[in-house]
Amino acid sequence: MKKNKEKSAGRTWLLDIEVYNDLFLCSWQDFHSEEIVVCEISQRKDDREKLFKSLKEFKGFLVTFNGLHYDEVVLSYFMKNWKRLKDESVRDFCYDIKDFSDMLIQDENSFEKTKEYKWFKRPWKSIDVYTLGWSKGLRISKQISLKALAVQLRHPEIQELPFEINHYFEDKDEEIDALIHYNTVNDIGVLRKIFVALEEEIKLRGYILKTYGLECWSLDAPKIVSVYLLDVYCSATFPWDIWEDDLDCDKKYMEYVKMVRNQRYEPKSFTIGEHLPEVQFKTKPFQELLERFKKSRGGFKEDFPVVKNDTAVMLAPSVGGIHSVNNNQYFESKDGWVIVDADVASLYPTLFKEYGFLRDELKVVLDKYCEIIDDRIEAKRNGDKVKDKFLKLVLNSFSGLVDSNVTWLYSPEKILALRVTGQLIQLKFIEELTELQGVKVLFTNTDGTLCMIKEELLPKYCEIAQNIAKEFRIVWEFTINKKIVFSNTNSYISVIDESFMLDDDANMINHKTGLNKIKRKGSVFRYGGDVPLGDSTNEEVIPRALEAYLVHGISPEEFISNPEKNGLTIFDFCCAKKVNRNFEVFFGEEKVQNINRYYFCRKGEYLMKKRKNSSENKQHLHKGNPVMLLNNYDENKPLEDYDIDFKYYIAKTNKIIQEVEHDLRNPSLFA
Repeated sequence: MKKNKEKSAGRTWLLDIEVYNDLFLCSWQDFHSEEIVVCEISQRKDDREKLFKSLKEFKGFLVTFNGLHYDEVVLSYFMKNWKRLKDESVRDFCYDIKDFSDMLIQDENSFEKTKEYKWFKRPWKSIDVYTLGWSKGLRISKQISLKALAVQLRHPEIQELPFEINHYFEDKDEEIDALIHYNTVNDIGVLRKIFVALEEEIKLRGYILKTYGLECWSLDAPKIVSVYLLDVYCSATFPWDIWEDDLDCDKKYMEYVKMVRNQRYEPKSFTIGEHLPEVQFKTKPFQELLERFKKSRGGFKEDFPVVKNDTAVMLAPSVGGIHSVNNNQYFESKDGWVIVDADVASLYPTLFKEYGFLRDELKVVLDKYCEIIDDRIEAKRNGDKVKDKFLKLVLNSFSGLVDSNVTWLYSPEKILALRVTGQLIQLKFIEELTELQGVKVLFTNTDGTLCMIKEELLPKYCEIAQNIAKEFRIVWEFTINKKIVFSNTNSYISVIDESFMLDDDANMINHKTGLNKIKRKGSVFRYGGDVPLGDSTNEEVIPRALEAYLVHGISPEEFISNPEKNGLTIFDFCCAKKVNRNFEVFFGEEKVQNINRYYFCRKGEYLMKKRKNSSENKQHLHKGNPVMLLNNYDENKPLEDYDIDFKYYIAKTNKIIQEVEHDLRNPSLFA
């Protein structure tokens, strides 16, 4: 038995459950062996004993999608009430589990009723990829779901739950088998792909546990950082000398941790100017903008046009951050002009360190934060990638915690001052640059400014940048771009040719040339690995075709019409749409599921929806464009057999190109 337990400790199960009135399914797949085990409790089969024993003896990792809030809670209810549940009839057992499941899902007050099961001490370690990969805000705002992730990960089958939640299976073996297929092939199959995609995140949490003793398998990045810094703060401020000989010392410490964690800071009335460093501008518009910043109490936002010499750009400063307004613009380094991008290295960590933007009573945390900045530099120098990733996580998550009124680190006056200071850096840089003939300010955002510069002015540009760096105690990182194309402020593609930094005398150092590195930002241009897990990946052929044209000069017609030559698959042409359950969805006259993956096809059908129990006409989801469903992918089907409507994708790509090239035909800025 001991030997089996040791073997079990290293195992990882991918698990999912299905709960119905007369059927309970719990399936898992061994991640390494890929063996699938199905425990079924129904009129035809009763695997209760098998399920209980398997769960009780399992000591490895249990991987779920939203398991901490559902699957594992149901299983905890099952285990905690085993003595009663094992003797119930199959029908009563299923009803019992279903009632608990419904309460968990539907009851707004379910937490109080189910918390004993959420906190139930389980023999296994939990990895919930849903809470690990996305913070609560992202889960809600992006509507992260298993099916949406299945589309992004190009899972062969896209299938929603095949039976309504109040369905009765009775003795219908075919229906039960269909649900088992859905449970194992679809849900667990997708779960496996998510788990693999999050491999680096999971390795990082293993490192954190081993190095810092923090068990964080199912925590998102901000939560990890909050818990880690809480321990740092409490360890430094707890009165150990008073309690060190007390048997209840550990208990008192945990009470202290809880007290600090639950503290909420209520700021007094303030203006941002009270917390800003000394900054001076030369010109009246910038001086007036600074005064408006200083007087603000947190609600500042306006348009700020900069029109001087060669520059005509609209800036949008606010207490949340600064950006320029860029729509459909194309810039290229040629004819003696170069596109230079200046970014502040680690902007927010630097400002925290140099200006102490945190409440005075949290000095212990700030000191640790500054120590982490230095530790990360050392980790990068030593090639310790995992340590570097953890320390980067702490540094990058910190500002969000300081800005959140539900955390113990909340410092609103300080975080606003930090963000405004970051903007003042860019504004001071822009003001200085606009004094020069032959410098065009094109774009700015939180930590960087993009300019087009006469090549002979590059030394003067570097001198200005370095003076700004010394004034604000920052470090710039520069890139020279061959070209950059904006669809809007948040969507652009650029080709980076060179990178460099500056020494104290504004001379180039660490100069690297011939990089030919493509940078993509925003939904218009991103595809593949540049798209974060959980974001939409509809019609990836379009950003690929845009890049082929804008970067390599390949026409959309040539690129799209030759998919195999250009490394495209049918998935690159696909969209996915999920329709609210209040509607029915039709593919032609055929009623289909509410979530569908499809591509535009010359001889397809129209995808339509109609409100349930309504006499209203069907509504087109894509008026005038027939599609073909691809909810079941056949890997043996040749690409030419899909009858893709290439003209649709070419036209859509050309429309974007016409918009972004409009600036070239109307070059008022360069007149």
